[in-house]
Amino acid sequence: MRRVIVALGLLTLLVSPLPASGTHERPKSASPMNLSIVPSYEPCTAGDRTHGPPLAFPSCSTPGSASSYLTVGTPDANGFPAKSEGRYYWQINPGVPGPPTDNGIGWRIEIMDVRCQAAGPGCAAAGADYAGSIAVRIPSVFSDHNNNVNPGGGSDPATTQPFDFGFPIMCTMTSDPAIGSTCRRVISYIEEFGFAIPDTKRTIWATGQIQLMDGGSDADGSTVADNTRFAVQGLFVP
Repeated sequence: MRRVIVALGLLTLLVSPLPASGTHERPKSASPMNLSIVPSYEPCTAGDRTHGPPLAFPSCSTPGSASSYLTVGTPDANGFPAKSEGRYYWQINPGVPGPPTDNGIGWRIEIMDVRCQAAGPGCAAAGADYAGSIAVRIPSVFSDHNNNVNPGGGSDPATTQPFDFGFPIMCTMTSDPAIGSTCRRVISYIEEFGFAIPDTKRTIWATGQIQLMDGGSDADGSTVADNTRFAVQGLFVP
């Protein structure tokens, strides 16, 4: 009888699913993310110039704005003073709100001097303050221990397929004719989206280029089908 019990125990170990385990490389820390935002241009696909050395790559003359609807003030481009500054700030807040999901996330996104390219929804005239909304787009991939064969998450290590994470940002007109609208939003991940990044899941949130999308033909950043790229993370060297 004892041999039968031992044999049954071994058989149970063979057929029962074992808890998933695994590790993946991770940094000591990676927060905060503090990025500048600059106007976005159409990519160069058929160069007719060559950039100066050492970055001697093919280039395209007459840079074209990627956005079909929005711009920023620039004296030699549209006659308005250069007042635009943009910032994207993203920080993990350990210990907020507490176990078991004690890794809150906070964002601050803003860009100033947002103006219209032409009259239309949200736009009284070319160069006017923009009175609509834009949207942030964050190309994302998660690698963590919060996966399962069935929906709902779990403890399996895995990397997600690429997805876009985003949300709209309202723009407010200013009373100063020398500066266009300010588009700003401060977000608590928990308050806005109802959840935090669970602790102990070893989460790496890899992102592509942060993009601000215009509101499209309806000046509404939340209707994404007609939105075009307005601004992206980058640097400006005078």
